Amino acid sequence: MRGCRTCIIMLALIGWSVGTAGAEPPPGFITFKVDTFSAKLDEIDVTLPHELAMKIQLKEGAAEIDLWGEADLSDLQLKTPGMLQGDKKNEECGDRLDVFDVSLVPAGNSARLCGQIRYERWYCTYAKVPEFKGIKVTFKERQTSKNKVLSQSGRICTELWPVVEADGRSVRLDGDVQKVDLSGALGIISDALGLEGLFKDQIRGSLRTALAQVQASIPDEFSRYQPVLKSMRFVERSEGRLGVVAEAAVTVDQNDLEELQRLLSPR
Repeated sequence: MRGCRTCIIMLALIGWSVGTAGAEPPPGFITFKVDTFSAKLDEIDVTLPHELAMKIQLKEGAAEIDLWGEADLSDLQLKTPGMLQGDKKNEECGDRLDVFDVSLVPAGNSARLCGQIRYERWYCTYAKVPEFKGIKVTFKERQTSKNKVLSQSGRICTELWPVVEADGRSVRLDGDVQKVDLSGALGIISDALGLEGLFKDQIRGSLRTALAQVQASIPDEFSRYQPVLKSMRFVERSEGRLGVVAEAAVTVDQNDLEELQRLLSPR
């Protein structure tokens, strides 16, 4: 069999930390793995506690295994403001863009990222000013004034949600930007400054980096199986914390079940 490491990677990301309230595995599922991965996202260390559970059914010489898991994304949620806040554009004479009050919260089956935007446009004037060096006179262009000609604030939000591809082998993150209170000039300028991409693409990139980081922690023995992802969604954990839940299924020969159980046993 050819393995689908991507599916296992996704499932390994999906879990919940012991001692924190999260979604419960469905009835009949047995927990087989509790762990925490560490990932570096935009030079910031993020921890991803998770738990995996499974249910095995024997059917005519094969073992059908349903997998369930939930990941605690609250550390990523906590550190997202540090990844996005700050000056995104800071021109001495031109556009200045600052992002602050960033939040990442669960919103149904999506994750909503919001932030305040402050935009300023500065206009500078220049003139050639004489400089004297002995009897020699030279003219150099100097800034003579700097004025703020436009200042406006607003708020922008984007929602992201996981989508399982039709083949059940991979997941993508779709997103939809919602402009909230981006009126007047800021509403027009937002497209030119790429505010939508700033939010949607950067947090999407952080989640993709998390998946790449956990790949090294997945046992190579899993690659002999072909798990198929059935669903994935963001969830709200206790106290507004963000989590993600997924379900997958894999079928193995009954003769391989003992080896699989050995691999899945706590170590």
